[in-house]
Amino acid sequence: MGRRLSLELEDDAAAELDRLAAADDAPPEHYAASLLTQLFRGRALGSEAATELLRGMPGALDAAREGSAQVRRGEVTPLDSI
Repeated sequence: MGRRLSLELEDDAAAELDRLAAADDAPPEHYAASLLTQLFRGRALGSEAATELLRGMPGALDAAREGSAQVRRGEVTPLDSI
């Protein structure tokens, strides 16, 4: 079962996401979901590299930790219920 997350990106990160998604002819939200899925499955980066990547993005590591906490608290909407 999938989980729905809401993310806010800095303008430059959002522009880069739009650029990458357009290059693959994909909607940005689908592209972002795919990137995150690969990242967390360890296919794109190991956990240490993922942590370093998040540390390089202002507020990203805290947002990821808060998202994890929301999942643990059950504050998410299963995708199949949308």
